[in-house]
Amino acid sequence: MGPLKLAGTLPASRASLENRQSDWPSIAYAADGALYVAYVEWNDADIFARRYGAGKWGPEVRISTSDAGDWDPAVALSAEGLAWISWDSYHYGNYDVFLRSFDGARAGPVVSVTTESTAQFHSSVAVDKQGRVWVAWDDGGENWGKDFSRSSAMPGSQGLHYSRSIGLRIYANGRMVGEEFEAPLGRAPRIEATVEAPDTILRMDVVKDGKFVYTRRPGGRTARLSYLDTETRPGRSYYYIRVFQRDPEDPEGDPEIAWASPFYVTYK
Repeated sequence: MGPLKLAGTLPASRASLENRQSDWPSIAYAADGALYVAYVEWNDADIFARRYGAGKWGPEVRISTSDAGDWDPAVALSAEGLAWISWDSYHYGNYDVFLRSFDGARAGPVVSVTTESTAQFHSSVAVDKQGRVWVAWDDGGENWGKDFSRSSAMPGSQGLHYSRSIGLRIYANGRMVGEEFEAPLGRAPRIEATVEAPDTILRMDVVKDGKFVYTRRPGGRTARLSYLDTETRPGRSYYYIRVFQRDPEDPEGDPEIAWASPFYVTYK
């Protein structure tokens, strides 16, 4: 093989402002040809984002709002072209993951994806065709990276990369799945779900406070469920959905089962 030859060059356009040091870019490409980029500006360790469309850059918009350090952004686009940006921050005194939408000119409300005392960082984000935002991250354990932690770079410790686990949460309809919230008593809540499976969906259950309150038997690979709870009482309740699917490898055997994350409602 002979020496490699440069076929040509691509034109470049500066995304960040010239008077700032920027790093860790994440880029998403929209169906209309627009580019969305999120990055860290090291002057204050903040997350910023911009949209490139029609041959020019839009305004630089600050995404993170904390006075603490913010790092490692990731960006994904919904089918409608709305950007969702995740990042990790030291806002609460350890590493946590945050999420925010960006339409190219304005940013939406900041969503706290994690608030645990363990360290969550190195997030990634994706948006499915239902518009649900999936956020995953590394979990480094309690006090990760601090000098007094066993998971640090200090001599005698286990090291920064001794142990990691993966976390995942979903943001849908303005709430984190599994989030607790309040609802007015006497206003019947409706629980809806759409399921797509690789084999026949045999059964869908709604479970409330440990009891089966609704069951549907679809018989296809795609199914919708809608349940109106007309028996709410003061206090806290939880709901989740359970799905039975025929086992593709053993159709006559026991079905495969999946559970949705529960969500908690306090009726007042």
